[in-house]
Amino acid sequence: MFGAGSLSQAINIYVVENIAQTLVALGLVAALIKLLRIADPALRIRLLLLPIAVPLLAAPFYYAVFPNRQELPVLTLDKLIDLDEKISTLAGLPSLYVVIESLFFALAALFLTKGALTVAASLYLRRRYARLAPGACPRIDRLLESILQRTGGGKRPSVLFTPCEEVRCCVFGLGRAYILVSKGLLDALPDEHLEAVLAHEVAHVRRHDSRLAGILVVLRHVLFFNPLVPLLARRIACESEKATDRLAVQMSGKPVAYAESLVGMWRVLPPARDHGHGEARTFISRGPHLRERVLYVLEGSRQPTPRLHRWMPHMAGAALFTGLFFVC
Repeated sequence: MFGAGSLSQAINIYVVENIAQTLVALGLVAALIKLLRIADPALRIRLLLLPIAVPLLAAPFYYAVFPNRQELPVLTLDKLIDLDEKISTLAGLPSLYVVIESLFFALAALFLTKGALTVAASLYLRRRYARLAPGACPRIDRLLESILQRTGGGKRPSVLFTPCEEVRCCVFGLGRAYILVSKGLLDALPDEHLEAVLAHEVAHVRRHDSRLAGILVVLRHVLFFNPLVPLLARRIACESEKATDRLAVQMSGKPVAYAESLVGMWRVLPPARDHGHGEARTFISRGPHLRERVLYVLEGSRQPTPRLHRWMPHMAGAALFTGLFFVC
């Protein structure tokens, strides 16, 4: 794809195999979810991570353990490369593969730099906002205490405050997770809806969703050449919100009030904007995803998960890691 050099050939093999393996793995995982009717969002997240994680690790492992493994037919490009070099030499033009190779490495440098800046920005954000110490906002303290009491106690999450008039509430942090609330949020919501929002963010903290989101941000930039990775990352983010809704409803014990809070937040929200939080997890949803979350809270969040389904990610991961060796 990029040239006849050993480094270029290795990149060529990895890029093509990664995309092919992701496509195969995604098809199998989607079929598994549909056939078994897996509704638990936490299990769906683990299954949807497989088409990203398995191809990321499988190809290097295959060629490290089996260096003489046969390549895919699409990777046998030596004749095309030789033909391109002959034509470019006769025409006095640069090789097409040299141009593509240069463009690929330029894009790689751009995406890796962007990913590094996103991670650095998320680490800096906690210094940008004021920390809300216990006692600084009695309303927040009272609602958080009520949430923690219903869930058996636990450590109070760190809360940051911004005087912004926009309605903003999210969780971010690659290591320690922080809940960010804005003045606009406190002014716009009554206690019942604010409690639902805080329960949602506390659930994100307990599920360590900001770490998962940070990992997905890194993978999206490292695997920039794979168009399926952003699609999977968005689907995982949607399932993460549903899993958090499920835990938040268990915390509050009020599914109807929680669903009303989802709709209420949608009504008072400004147009969607990127505030530079990178991997932040938020209560906010719009469009079809909002309807999907409301229906799940009211109808699906109380459905039990069959015991067999809990082993599906492990069995599917082992099957994919083994099977892809013979397929692609």
